[in-house]
Amino acid sequence: MPNFEVPISPDELAGLSCEEEVYSRIYFSNEKITVKEGPFSESIFSELPEKNWTLLVQEVDHWSPQVAQFREYFKFLPSWRMDDVTISYATDGGTVGAHLDLYDVFITQVEGKRIWKLENKARSREESTGDNLEDNPDVKLLNNFKAEQEYILEPGDILYIPPGYAHYGVSIGESLSFSMGFRAPSVRDMLSTYFDQILSQIPEDELFQDPKRTQASHPTELRMFSKENLPQWPGGLGFPDESFLIPFGEFLTRPLRGFWLDEEIEIKELPEEFTLIRNGSTRICHTNLDKTYVFVGGKSFTLSNKEAVETFLQSLEVSSDQLQKYLSDNEFKQFLLELIKTHAYTLES
Repeated sequence: MPNFEVPISPDELAGLSCEEEVYSRIYFSNEKITVKEGPFSESIFSELPEKNWTLLVQEVDHWSPQVAQFREYFKFLPSWRMDDVTISYATDGGTVGAHLDLYDVFITQVEGKRIWKLENKARSREESTGDNLEDNPDVKLLNNFKAEQEYILEPGDILYIPPGYAHYGVSIGESLSFSMGFRAPSVRDMLSTYFDQILSQIPEDELFQDPKRTQASHPTELRMFSKENLPQWPGGLGFPDESFLIPFGEFLTRPLRGFWLDEEIEIKELPEEFTLIRNGSTRICHTNLDKTYVFVGGKSFTLSNKEAVETFLQSLEVSSDQLQKYLSDNEFKQFLLELIKTHAYTLES
């Protein structure tokens, strides 16, 4: 980017960081990187050390028309992907540490020099979380960064960093750099917007219909429904398959006013003889897919023994004699204990 005219000075950037509405931070890079959040008082800049700190201000293009013109250099990419222009002023040795971004970043050196070190390939989510991070409450930094590429940026140079590539920049003397991020919208947010639009088209009094349901073989069995049951199913959505029964079962069994009490009952073993009685507020159903799923109180349990589940759920009250041949199944027994602990069933012995 030859002959680029700097649209903002370090002093003007510092002044902007004092404004309440502006998001700014100062990174101190000593033995451990620490971060101070803005807005700042003007006096802080006269108290800062001579080196090893970086002032970073986000969304500068929102506040400065001159900086907003910087976006014109990136018209080769869709404008709706442009996030903001973030500017950092750094003293000698200033850095924000080794980290990665999940979106494309173009870093333009405006004044001074910075040395940038990068890894050769993008990291997976597993490689950029958990034990791969430093124990630092202020900022997410990588503790196992490996420098495999190295570049020294001078005024007018641009460095493109793809999503997921770990990078680490350090200022050589005083320097000023502009960063243009190209965020991609969250898939979760995109789907949320789409479903909100669909839901807004469905009347609140549009209820589930069950006109051609055949008699159930078991009182708590949840079976897949057809389009006849949901005549107003939105055309933009593919009709659900059987996997839909899992969240649907959790939804159907959510307590109207709640039976999940704060204090669980302490129980580790079942007595030799007992009776389990389903509480009146307990909503429960089950479905048989690859395994048997039991839904109770808005929660789901996965069990392997279909016969044990259906015997247990056949009646509101069941005795140890009826369940005797299943109690050697530890998975099933732990399931019963959980229902007792959470007050879904009452134990009598």
